Amino acid sequence: PGVRFLAKHAADPDLVRLPDGRWRLYYTAGIVDHPEGGGGAPGILSAISLDGRTFVAEPGVRAYPCSASTTMVMQGGGYRLYCHSREIFFGPEPEFDPAAYVASFRSDDGLDFVREPGVRIGPDPVAGARFIGAEAPSVTVEQDGSITMVVTTVIEEHFPWNWLLMRREQAHQEQMQSQAARRSKGKHRKPRRSKKRP
Repeated sequence: PGVRFLAKHAADPDLVRLPDGRWRLYYTAGIVDHPEGGGGAPGILSAISLDGRTFVAEPGVRAYPCSASTTMVMQGGGYRLYCHSREIFFGPEPEFDPAAYVASFRSDDGLDFVREPGVRIGPDPVAGARFIGAEAPSVTVEQDGSITMVVTTVIEEHFPWNWLLMRREQAHQEQMQSQAARRSKGKHRKPRRSKKRP
């Protein structure tokens, strides 16, 4: 009985046993401030426990922007975290994409994660497949060392694919217009005159 860990907007718990016997709980936080400043989006935070029952939140952000992570201990050392995201980087700023995809992050200590390039699964349908997007990944290491990943997805015939393409194009255009407006505003801003000291 009881609550293991209580945090605002906490969801999707993922528990990992550490080499020193402690337990680390990775979880999705609904709104996380960008590590480098700016707006918020879902991200992965963590909490630590000695007995697997009482957890204390750890400072910092493990992975951003993403949700519903699953973390595995690598055989050669270190950790790999898989999660799904809807943030597509058209330029320096991310934009929302209706179809999620699975990304991965790598860490030596399980705290400081660096995003790995590329997309593991999705968001576009694979040739011959009938699904769109990939969410909530779960991985299992098989006896031969291979990795099986199970994801939640959407069957293509039940998804408005044309709407998705239109939404992506709209998001891209909005992003470009926003950047152009900021550049234009900066050009017309009057320079400040510095006061000369007597």
